[in-house]
Amino acid sequence: MAEIPAKSDISYYKKNFKASKNSSADPSENSILSAVMSSPNTEITPDSNVMIIISIENLGEEIIDGLVVSDLLSTSNLTYVKNSALFYIEGQPPTAIEPKQGSDADFSIPVALETGSALYFSFLAKAKEINPQTQSIFNYASVYSADYGISTETNSIRFSSEYAQISAEKTAVMSESGCSGDTIYTITLSNNGNIPACNITVTDVLAENFKVTKIFYNGEELNANTDYTIDNNNLITITLPQSITIEPTKFGVIQIMGSFQ
Repeated sequence: MAEIPAKSDISYYKKNFKASKNSSADPSENSILSAVMSSPNTEITPDSNVMIIISIENLGEEIIDGLVVSDLLSTSNLTYVKNSALFYIEGQPPTAIEPKQGSDADFSIPVALETGSALYFSFLAKAKEINPQTQSIFNYASVYSADYGISTETNSIRFSSEYAQISAEKTAVMSESGCSGDTIYTITLSNNGNIPACNITVTDVLAENFKVTKIFYNGEELNANTDYTIDNNNLITITLPQSITIEPTKFGVIQIMGSFQ
């Protein structure tokens, strides 16, 4: 593959390249862009990033410069992760790039794309917010060159936003007799996602001299042989039965009963 000219050499390169063509022809007639969007990720949650990859290929007969990749992330309920964008041409190292000032996610590619060559562009995005009714997020981008009057759109990709997200809050209630009496630790599990949560496991470190007598989930006693274990460091692992689920926006309550020895 021929070497891609530096940005300062692009105008000279174009002039000499076109000299071998029909100088009266419209550049767009000989300029063909192909752009395909993909991602190694299939799911997105409020606390995760997804990688978006766009492969751009010059299928025409003219070198193309002035390329802009435009992704209206806000319409997809996504936002760009700062300092994450890279582009590279085969045989050359990746180069960092940032969006145009004041844009959502418009990137000016500072190199020319030779005929028959491909350029790869990638960046990270995250969800602005996902409400319980949002099951999917779609995204696509456009690639264009104002200099050549050509543009194309990528395919649309889908990220599943179905997820369960458990949060836990722990409180303690002691008897009036203090440490010598019974104590109940309450762990409230809330599902902040948009699908039911299942296969739930909770771990907690108990006080060294605290002895567990019984554990309940929503008033039902759990089995000490199958539902929870306590190791020598008083680390307790509670595995709720597979039949137990917590629906979106709902909660469940674990009660650990015992006393200090």
